[in-house]
Amino acid sequence: MQYSLHNYAHGWSNPVRKHLRYGPPRPMPRRTPHMRRPVLLVLLATLIVGAGGTVALQRATHHEHLKPVVFARPIYRVPTTIDATGGSNVNVALENFVRRVPDGAIIVFPTAGRYRIEGPIEIDDRNDLTFAGGGSTFFATTKGDRNRSQWVIRGGSNLAFRNMHVIGANPHGGASDAAYVETLEAQHGFILEGTSHFDMETVSITDTYGDFVYITRGLTSHAWSDDIHIHDNAFRRNGRQGISMVAARNVFIERNYITETRRAVFDIEGLTASQGAINIQILNNKIGPGRLYLLGGGRALGTVDRILIKGNRLHNHLLNTFQSPPAGSTRTNISIIDNTSDWPSYGDPTLRFNNTQNLIVTGNTQPSRTYPLLCQSCTNVTNSGNSFPRV
Repeated sequence: MQYSLHNYAHGWSNPVRKHLRYGPPRPMPRRTPHMRRPVLLVLLATLIVGAGGTVALQRATHHEHLKPVVFARPIYRVPTTIDATGGSNVNVALENFVRRVPDGAIIVFPTAGRYRIEGPIEIDDRNDLTFAGGGSTFFATTKGDRNRSQWVIRGGSNLAFRNMHVIGANPHGGASDAAYVETLEAQHGFILEGTSHFDMETVSITDTYGDFVYITRGLTSHAWSDDIHIHDNAFRRNGRQGISMVAARNVFIERNYITETRRAVFDIEGLTASQGAINIQILNNKIGPGRLYLLGGGRALGTVDRILIKGNRLHNHLLNTFQSPPAGSTRTNISIIDNTSDWPSYGDPTLRFNNTQNLIVTGNTQPSRTYPLLCQSCTNVTNSGNSFPRV
């Protein structure tokens, strides 16, 4: 194989690694002015694209085999006419700006901007948008009504949110009695309604009256939210659940820090028989103190299938869940693997299941006075390799 700049660009600069992958390296031919020309053209095209243009470079040289085609996404910066000091309410202005941005773009917020939003920013049926927060903060100062979430995403696909802070208006967010206010419990940091291919990374959400993230179906389409990736974020202090899955399929929640939740950290909350949660993976998160279960929604309606809770580290929080499906609903293929809690349990078993098929509980640590696992009317249960020291 002839080595080229392509190989180096993909990380194969180590001769040993290249030898293992491609065989013994051959000497690089001496470059001549004739050979430099295509490289310079490709680099020039890259610079043009990096500046924000869109280029289709059909022929970089006279060689027919070298036809790189490069496209760059257009960038739209939030205009300075929208107050980024936090002095005025700008949710309508931001919403109108996003509506004018075409699908396929990157929306760039200023570094460390402050946007006061006393109403939700509603994103309806948009596709292929990235919100590059630049460390900006979106916050509310008034209580608002029951449904005043910070970001409301309806439908759409291929949406990404990066590097931003979302702050609710709950002055008592956390595990105390005062944190939960029933009339305001639907104020979430993010609500996804029938959204597909959604990615959230390096986002912090704090002090909401409701959940950090609420995932449900489209209110008119009834399509479940699908392919949701929530990773490498920090969620702290709220008034209800951490992340709720009402009608959600293929949800991956990993490497987040979640603490001071008023109710369950993760909640399965099917409200009808046609809702539920399928293929939910909760992986390698760090969980701090919280009020109720690690996985709640024990009596939720609908189908609950393929739930994997693995590699999570719980500090001052029990490894606890309660799943007891009502008539007509199911719990199948639940795996709880390699999770560790340092918080001792002195009461009832922490892992409780009823009417569950295909349950795996292996490699977990939970100090407990009583044996932590209780499974009634369950079939095909694997319970092995756990460390359940007595306290």
